Amino acid sequence: MWLNSQKILQICYQFFDSDNSFLQHLNFTKDEIIILHHGIEGIMNQTGKRKRSLKMCSLDSVIIFFLLLKHGHEFKLIAKIFGFTTNLIQKSIDRMRSPFYQYLSQKWWNYRKPLIAMEVNYPYLSLAINSTSLKVFRPHGIESNAKKMYDSKNKINAIKKEVAVMTTPLHYALFSQKGFLGSEHDFSAFKRNYINYVDYLKKLLSEEKSLDIDSRWGVVLDSGYLDNSCETPELRKFAMNRPLLVKPDEIHYQSELASKRGCVKRFFGEIKKIIFYFSLNLQMGSQSFQYRFRYLCLFNK
Repeated sequence: MWLNSQKILQICYQFFDSDNSFLQHLNFTKDEIIILHHGIEGIMNQTGKRKRSLKMCSLDSVIIFFLLLKHGHEFKLIAKIFGFTTNLIQKSIDRMRSPFYQYLSQKWWNYRKPLIAMEVNYPYLSLAINSTSLKVFRPHGIESNAKKMYDSKNKINAIKKEVAVMTTPLHYALFSQKGFLGSEHDFSAFKRNYINYVDYLKKLLSEEKSLDIDSRWGVVLDSGYLDNSCETPELRKFAMNRPLLVKPDEIHYQSELASKRGCVKRFFGEIKKIIFYFSLNLQMGSQSFQYRFRYLCLFNK
């Protein structure tokens, strides 16, 4: 009876019949899925938040979670694909959210890949940082609170998100900061967030000796962050100049900065393709939104 139950419970795992199928639908091979599953289970055991489900095994929960992150499907569509109820799919995803993020954060900090210097005018630019506005419904309640959500530049009610993307391939988003209200200026939020990048941008001793004397890797920003170095002293910044202020002999350098900064703009373009997914999350509360935006960053480049 137990063996039959296990066979039924692993229906999602059996659904993908090859490594190519796993890779296409989940972004991971079959072996990588197993490794991730063991890591997530370890976190759940450590935190005492295992919450075993009698209707779905944790391996299937992991697979469903990755499928959602990859494609942004609605719960009812995933339920139809695998023959589960919509309620069970939602509970399964909720069960995975916190331990999964803890596991990825732990693995990311413990096994960071070394940064790569490029053979260009700005070889030490490692991160492109920018914010974007995500449209949300006008909040109910006090009028002053609703006004704080309004992004006057884009003329929408919005939550803004700041993200730092690698300037080198594969251009993954390595940092996703807490969302802030649409009326707040991007640089105002950046002053709160920049300290989170400092440790990551410190060079190893070997990198400092072989590359240049500065002990920090740099970041590229847009013109809204110009002339404010005193407010972010630990950061090595390269900000694009405003177009009207660019001199003829600076055009080549500004074009290179724009090219490096382009990776974060492209990233936001991919994220906004699943904007409906954001609207669903916002209705579930701000904490849920923060978690799921980070997952989207981890699985979209």
